[in-house]
Amino acid sequence: GVGGLEQLKSAIDDVSQPAPAKAAPEFLTLELHFGPWVRFLDVLRSKQPPLKSTDKAELEQEKQRNRTRKYALETFSGDNGALKAFLRRSGAEVRGEMEIDDPVLQFLGTMIADFTAENLN
Repeated sequence: GVGGLEQLKSAIDDVSQPAPAKAAPEFLTLELHFGPWVRFLDVLRSKQPPLKSTDKAELEQEKQRNRTRKYALETFSGDNGALKAFLRRSGAEVRGEMEIDDPVLQFLGTMIADFTAENLN
């Protein structure tokens, strides 16, 4: 028909162009495994010289750090204990989701119980 050749050429040109890139709806994704970090920090801490202070407050802080490290090493043995989160764009809104594994919550509960036992008697 009339103008058919131009329409056909235009359609061929349109198809040969790459499709416009779409932005992924998730613009932030986070996955953090605590086990490797706890072991790494424990190695760094073990290389520090022992505390030689006689200050009561410093000794108590060192005692608390050692308890925290012990709890963390016990809780995050292996590769258990992860935190996963993402932020996703949905139209004009941003929606997020976070997933926390049970060992992370157990560690937090242990630390709260330890704090309570030490400070709220």
